[in-house]
Amino acid sequence: FFFREMAEQLEVQLSILPKEGLYFPPPLDKSIENTLELKNDGNKVITYKIKTTAPTHYHVKPRMGILIAGQHSKVKITLRAQDPKAPIPQHKFQIEARPLTQDELNEMTSTTAADSLWGNLSPYEITKIRLSCSFTDQVPPNINISYPAPHDHDTRSEVSAIASSTYPDPQYPSRSSAVSSPKGEQELMKEVQNLKQQLIDKDKEWAESKTRNEKLKNDLEDKENEAKKWKKKYEDLVVKTRGIGIVKVLVYAAFVCVLCWCFQKFGTPTLTDCPKLNAPTAAAARPVPPPAAASKPSKPAADDTETSPGLERP
Repeated sequence: FFFREMAEQLEVQLSILPKEGLYFPPPLDKSIENTLELKNDGNKVITYKIKTTAPTHYHVKPRMGILIAGQHSKVKITLRAQDPKAPIPQHKFQIEARPLTQDELNEMTSTTAADSLWGNLSPYEITKIRLSCSFTDQVPPNINISYPAPHDHDTRSEVSAIASSTYPDPQYPSRSSAVSSPKGEQELMKEVQNLKQQLIDKDKEWAESKTRNEKLKNDLEDKENEAKKWKKKYEDLVVKTRGIGIVKVLVYAAFVCVLCWCFQKFGTPTLTDCPKLNAPTAAAARPVPPPAAASKPSKPAADDTETSPGLERP
């Protein structure tokens, strides 16, 4: 037993639990109730409805509803008491779902308006999910089965028959079986209003989230631009440093080449070839006077009193 989902392109993601489907263990002489849980796993508002080939034998509540993103709803499907001598029935169920626009959601002020959304639709606009229905006493442990009191009202007001589109039934060729009771209409109107308010709240949250995301995106772009600028500066610095290094190497190489050429041309210089090293110092350049000659003893000077010839010294 399994579900078959079609029309994936409609962006309807409806999960159904339990996945095993419906179980009605015999004997069928009393009412048997199954509980399903429908959950909207997508990001759009969807509407759904439940159909069966035997609407007079079942009571479904709710038979139609709206689910916003992430919302789930429980559906109770009750089989009315059957004749024990009757053969095992071969009933079939189908769940139809489709996404709703904001305009369509605003128009859903009553069950009649909700039903009108399902009219004049091509099969390609609807996601159809076949729901298995088993009449066996081998019930899986996760199936929730109960035995409520029998329902006396007409179940055709709660379950719409599958028309000639999928399961032809000559007894119900028109959409008259889709008309709901006043009580169900009021409940659906209240649910629609609640869903509208929830949708408005979700729109506000989405707008706030979008604003935060835009701000974070702008901050991230600024950081990326700043990182690119620093990266550009680093690359320019690396290129300049590399160029300066190459220039230094070329200068050193040229200097070495000139030095080698000088050695080859003029030979290896020595200390004697350096005029500065061989230049005399100031003290050495100053002429050294010759040594003074030894002075001879001078003769005593002639006495002025020396007598003249013919005169005597007294």
